[in-house]
Order: sequence, then C-alpha cells, then structure tokens
Amino acid sequence: MLHRIRLLHWTTAAALGFAAGSVLAHQIHGGSRKALVAMAVGAAEVVGALLFVVPATLRIGGALLLLTLVTASAVHGAMGEAPPVAFLVYAAAIWTVLREHQRTRNLA
Repeated sequence: MLHRIRLLHWTTAAALGFAAGSVLAHQIHGGSRKALVAMAVGAAEVVGALLFVVPATLRIGGALLLLTLVTASAVHGAMGEAPPVAFLVYAAAIWTVLREHQRTRNLA
C-alpha cells in the first residue's frame, strides 16, 4: 500500500506543480488584474508542490496546496465559472497523502 500512496503523492505534486507552472508561464506577460491573481495563486501552488514532496515540509505543502485549490475555486466562482471538478480529485489526493503520512508517523 505504501508504494501506491507514494505514487499518488508524487503524481499529485507533479500534476499541480506543472499545471501551476504553466499558468505562470502563460500569465507572465498579462497585465490584467486577473493575470496578477492567477500568477499569485500559481506561484503559491508551485511553492506548495515543492514543499509537498519534501517529507519534512509535506504538511505545510499540503496545506498550501489545499489553500490554493480553495482560492482558485473562489476566483472561478467570482468570475461566474464553476471550478474544475478535478480540484476535488486533487483535494482528495492531498488529503489522502496527508492522512497516510500522519498514520505512518504515529506508527513510528
């Protein structure tokens, strides 16, 4: 089971980190207010993804990733759009990794 959680952990971090990096790259030349918000959320998400892969900072990274998903959902809502359903899948994956990390720490 541990290998499956590790795979979920790394693929979640990679998917969110690369997606956020893509948003940053796309918005870097935009000057609108929307672009600044997307850049801020994207930057926080990249940092969260990097922290999420380091065992010592996994909980901080997971919390930051969850916060960016909530923020991005709110931004989508403010623009009259439904947030992507994938956000729920990412949140569930992050939560699962965090719970498993806590469980294994309690066993040690």
